Formats: sequence, C-alpha cells, structure tokens
Amino acid sequence: MPAPSTSDEPGQKAGLRREVRAKRLALPVALARPAARRAIRRLWSLPLMARAKSVAMYLPVGGELDCTPLAIQAWARGRKVFLPVMSGHRLRFAPFNPDAELRPNRFGILEPAAHSRQLRGARHLDVIVVPLVAFDQQGNRLGMGGGYYDRTLAFLKRRSCMRRPYLVSVAFEIQKLEVVPVEEWDVHLDVIVTEKATYCVT
Repeated sequence: MPAPSTSDEPGQKAGLRREVRAKRLALPVALARPAARRAIRRLWSLPLMARAKSVAMYLPVGGELDCTPLAIQAWARGRKVFLPVMSGHRLRFAPFNPDAELRPNRFGILEPAAHSRQLRGARHLDVIVVPLVAFDQQGNRLGMGGGYYDRTLAFLKRRSCMRRPYLVSVAFEIQKLEVVPVEEWDVHLDVIVTEKATYCVT
C-alpha cells in the first residue's frame, strides 16, 4: 500500500469529501441504524472503553453515524458524557446529560448551553470520539476541513504530553479509503470502529 502523501493539492481533499459524503448520505436509514448499533457494540468491547470514566462524543449532522446510543449506554454505565462546544478556533467540551439544554452554534450544530466554568479541556478527558468524513487503516482522518479538532488536539503531538485521551472514530465501512492525504498538523486516531471491523492503530 502506498504511503500517505504529506502534501495535499487544494482540491484533492474537497473531492474526497464530496465523494464519501455522497456515499454516506445515500445509505438507507434501514441499513444505517443497525450498522451504527453494531459499530457502537464494537466500541464498547475495547479495553480503553472499560477504563474510561469520561467520554466525549458528537451529535450527528450530514449523515454522520449516530452516536446517540453511545451516550445512552454511557449514562447507563455511569460514565460522564461530553459534547464539543466552539471556543474561538478550538473546541472545549461541555457536560451532556439527558435533560441538557441544547442550542445551535454558528454552523447550526447543537451544543449544550453550559457555563464556561463547566467546560473541560480535551486533555482532561479519557476518550474522545472524533467525527470524520473518511479514514484509512493507518489512522489518518479526513474531517470537514475546519481544523477544529486538529487545533484542539495539537498538544498530543508534543513529546512533553504524558497524559493523553484516546482518539476514537466510529464510522461506516464505506467511509474507509486506501489512503487519506495528510498534513503535518493532522492528529492521528488511535482506533477506528465500523460495523464490520476494528482498526487499531496504536
């Protein structure tokens, strides 16, 4: 398999995003829902989830795999659940409870209406479930292009970082590519879980 490219032509990632998002949106709900449940069952089978006390996830948009069952199961298991909230050009994470008030941010994505003192930085979480458009088996992730997660998680690339959250993505198998173009600032995933397989990178 060829090595991922370290440079990206301006339209290359945009083209891949369009291609994979179209496949994802075309997936019938009757197939997407059970596939999501199978992927989340695989996620819970990982030792890192057994140890995790705090889990950050996302609410689905644009055909993303629905992580809502993950939150429901995490609450039942006594885990603390968090959702990302925009903070400048980065993300912080707000507590997410069944009765949480949600408000749309400037992109129309729902966020908990939390006070700043309730927000938690990424380095203080055990597991972060990161959304993606596409991935490859080497743990490279193609996001939406805003760079919010890469900026938020940049501290993981420093040698001085001793404590790290595990970075996990839950996706449909159709989102897998042979190679995802990468940049030097891209943060790699530890594990990707789909309805068919678990790809452990580290």
